[in-house]
Amino acid sequence: MSLSSARSAEPAAVTAALRALLAAFSRAWQERRYSDLATWLAPDMVFLLPGGNGSIGGRDAVIDSYREFMERISLTSYREAPPNIDVWGQPRSPRHAGR
Repeated sequence: MSLSSARSAEPAAVTAALRALLAAFSRAWQERRYSDLATWLAPDMVFLLPGGNGSIGGRDAVIDSYREFMERISLTSYREAPPNIDVWGQPRSPRHAGR
């Protein structure tokens, strides 16, 4: 199910679509497929940094931050907490935390 068709679906279907999107997004950055990230990010998005330590504005800057992060580190282990998704009204927005 695409997110556009999920807008009129039941909350469980929307939650499933958002979980699938987050999993695909996570695979893309971990596999260094940075151009794929643009598929899911709006040009004018704002990415809030963990712990409320600022933000990054714009799709290109956000993608660059993933690229820079992956170039600096050697990712040997990564675990994500299950996403916490609340569905009500518009817009629908997932919250997600990596460890």
